[in-house]
Amino acid sequence: MTIEKMNSEAENTMQRQLAYFKSCAQLNLNYASSQQLKGLITEGEMETILRMNKEMLKVISDIKADYVPEA
Repeated sequence: MTIEKMNSEAENTMQRQLAYFKSCAQLNLNYASSQQLKGLITEGEMETILRMNKEMLKVISDIKADYVPEA
């Protein structure tokens, strides 16, 4: 296997993993929103979840900017 092929596969894997983590963040937010609507979590808990989600999406964005080449 050539270095170019290995790099290409690594880039594809990284892109799939970043997409997966972004989907997880969205699912987490959707679930938290539904729980808040049901009155099962407080406004303060929701703010914490939103802050954590925002931080996770920023990390994903930073990783993507650093390691995934522009298409």
